[in-house]
Amino acid sequence: MPNLFTAKNLTKSYRVSNNPLKKSQLEVLHGVSFSLNPGQTLAVVGESGSGKSTLARILVGAETPDSGQLFFEGKNILSKKHKFEWFKNIRLIFQDASASLNPRITIHQSLEEPLKNGTDYNATQRSDRIAEVLEMVGLRPEYAKRYPHTFSGGQRQRIGIARALLLRPKVIVADEPVSSLDVSVQAQIINLLLDLQDRLDLAYVFISHDLGLVQHFSDKVLVLNNGTQEEYGPVSDVFSQPKSKYTLELLDASAGYKKPE
Repeated sequence: MPNLFTAKNLTKSYRVSNNPLKKSQLEVLHGVSFSLNPGQTLAVVGESGSGKSTLARILVGAETPDSGQLFFEGKNILSKKHKFEWFKNIRLIFQDASASLNPRITIHQSLEEPLKNGTDYNATQRSDRIAEVLEMVGLRPEYAKRYPHTFSGGQRQRIGIARALLLRPKVIVADEPVSSLDVSVQAQIINLLLDLQDRLDLAYVFISHDLGLVQHFSDKVLVLNNGTQEEYGPVSDVFSQPKSKYTLELLDASAGYKKPE
């Protein structure tokens, strides 16, 4: 039986000059591979500029890799015939929920858009599903009538999580989902994500720079350094016996990480 979500040798480069006579390319990902099953969390860690957010965009279809393969339930989702399965089953939680919500439209309108594009629900069914996901993230259904500016940062992130859940995905990519929140609110959001994972058997790809959080939240970890995969494996193995100098330096610099006894 295939893994739920598998990446094989993903690479991505960007042109660094607008001069058509120059073909200089900056490689931001090189040979990234991993596998993930239902109920598991893969953490992706590394310094700023290591390629974490580029990988997140590739995983949700916002970027196309130059080479490599991406499989969902054994199907190559980089092929056009599986694009809808990609859109429906692999969804993103943004780092900054405020920036991802249109301030000019209600929460209902923001949440309704994926349902219009991804389902054949009528207006009543869309409203029912919106109410359902808001309750799942700890918000009252009537909040859908309000505008983003009327919510706190933590509430807006809950709305972002609700939006990611709308199409009943099996994989959620969370790009630094708590980094912009107060510490007390971070704990609430992490507990919510854990509860949803337990209830829905979700798989998470969790982009983070907080190794202490990764240590307690994740099953596997992928360490990126300038786009190159330094290490990949169970968190307990990688963190207790890092094989690369770069991983060791990350751990030493992390205030939240606790070295195993």
